[in-house]
Amino acid sequence: MGATLEVTRVIADNYYSAIRELQEQETSNDPYSGEFNTCGDYSNRTNKHDNAEDFFDWVEEYGEKREAYFYNVDGNRWYVCGWCAC
Repeated sequence: MGATLEVTRVIADNYYSAIRELQEQETSNDPYSGEFNTCGDYSNRTNKHDNAEDFFDWVEEYGEKREAYFYNVDGNRWYVCGWCAC
């Protein structure tokens, strides 16, 4: 079993709403679909990175499989990145 690095965006007022928005986007029930529905853990990385590029680089290098990482770009725009099971 492998993993694929996925990236998406969601519009939400806060971190918890961003999680719900991500969950509502997912339509597959396949636990190896390579989509965010394979992620069971969530982490807000906004305060840990200076910019989006640093965030993406960190997830690519150190992100755990099946964990979705969130980064607030500004206002209500969020990036979501993670290694999804496939």
